[in-house]
Amino acid sequence: LPGTDGGQGHIGPYEVGPFHAIELTDFRSLLAEQQAMDNCLDRYGRRIASGTHAIFSLRTHSGVRVANFEVGMHGPDGPLVTEIKRRSNLPVPAEIYDPVLRWVAELPQTLRQSAIEKSQKKIDADEVFAELIAPYVATHQEIVAQYGAITLHSLEQDLSKLAPRLGINSWPVRFERTSCG
Repeated sequence: LPGTDGGQGHIGPYEVGPFHAIELTDFRSLLAEQQAMDNCLDRYGRRIASGTHAIFSLRTHSGVRVANFEVGMHGPDGPLVTEIKRRSNLPVPAEIYDPVLRWVAELPQTLRQSAIEKSQKKIDADEVFAELIAPYVATHQEIVAQYGAITLHSLEQDLSKLAPRLGINSWPVRFERTSCG
C-alpha cells in the first residue's frame, strides 16, 4: 500500500476523486478526528482493531476535513461503505458520496488482503485489555483481590453506574464483544 502511518496513526493519503482519504489506524487518530469533526469516532476503536472495518478521514487536497467514512472489509461482494457522514454526523451530498463509493468498489487488492490476514489472527478483546492493564494489576494486587478481576465488561458496568451520578446522559456506550487482530 502507498503511504505509512509514520507513527501518527494513519495511512495514506489515497486519491478518492477530488479528495484524499486518510485511513485512521489507532485510537489517538480517531480521537483527533472525532474532536475535529464533532462526531463519535472515538467509539470505533474496536472496529478498526478487529480488522473488520477501516475508518477514513476524507479531506480536500488542502487538508480541509470533508467527511468520515467506514468501510466494512468482509462484505459478501468485498469491501463496502457502511457509513459516511459530514461534520456533526450530517448526511453527505452526492459529490462526496459518489467518489467514495467508486473508490471503495476499486479498493486495492493489497488492502483487501490485509483485512483478511487481520481477521485470521483473532484475539479476544478482553485478552488484549488484560495485557494492557497487566502492569497496573501487578502493582495493585490487593485492590484487584478485593474488587475482583478487571475486564472490559466489568469496567463498562462500573462506568454505567457512575455516569448518571456525574450527570452524563450519553452513557452507556453499547458493549460489543469484538475480536482484535
